[in-house]
Amino acid sequence: GVARIHARMDRLLAENGAFVDALYYCPHHPHGGFPEERPEYKIECACRKPSPGMLLAAAERFNIDLSESWLIGDSPRDIEAGQAAGVKTIRVKTGHGDKPGPEPDFWADNLESAVARIFTTTSQNS
Repeated sequence: GVARIHARMDRLLAENGAFVDALYYCPHHPHGGFPEERPEYKIECACRKPSPGMLLAAAERFNIDLSESWLIGDSPRDIEAGQAAGVKTIRVKTGHGDKPGPEPDFWADNLESAVARIFTTTSQNS
């Protein structure tokens, strides 16, 4: 499940000298659902993308300068959240990358090329 995905992500990042401080997720889903769902999660909230709540919470917790930060995503909602938080955005063409939406700062074919774009862009601005 998702724990296995996170463990693999942690391992791959560690092999490259990186790590994850925290994982954020939104448990709310105001629309749709099923009869047995928990009604306390069926609310409008500030953390469900395209709202920037999760990004703002991480920025506050870890003292992150959002103007120097990046969001990589594959959906229009990802890019909208990043733009609302004031970060630079890269949209990857995998997953939901073919859906119309707001224009990101950059496009990338995949996660690897998105990361390369960040390194290239930040080294040019240093």
